[in-house]
Amino acid sequence: MILFQLSQRGFINTTEDEVKLDPLAIIFPALLLFTGALVLLRLLPWVLRLVGWLMTKARGMSAALPGWH
Repeated sequence: MILFQLSQRGFINTTEDEVKLDPLAIIFPALLLFTGALVLLRLLPWVLRLVGWLMTKARGMSAALPGWH
């Protein structure tokens, strides 16, 4: 299925007897997802700390405790 979609979009050259595949067309989406996951894992704790701090300032401890748990 993936090879069919790539050939329809022109990433696979099927004019010759052998199939030529563009390696960047395969590797780039995987690297993009991996990089996005790493960035999310690095930023998520800071965002959650900020949300917890804002909850303590806005509504008191009763709103912040579920976020800290």
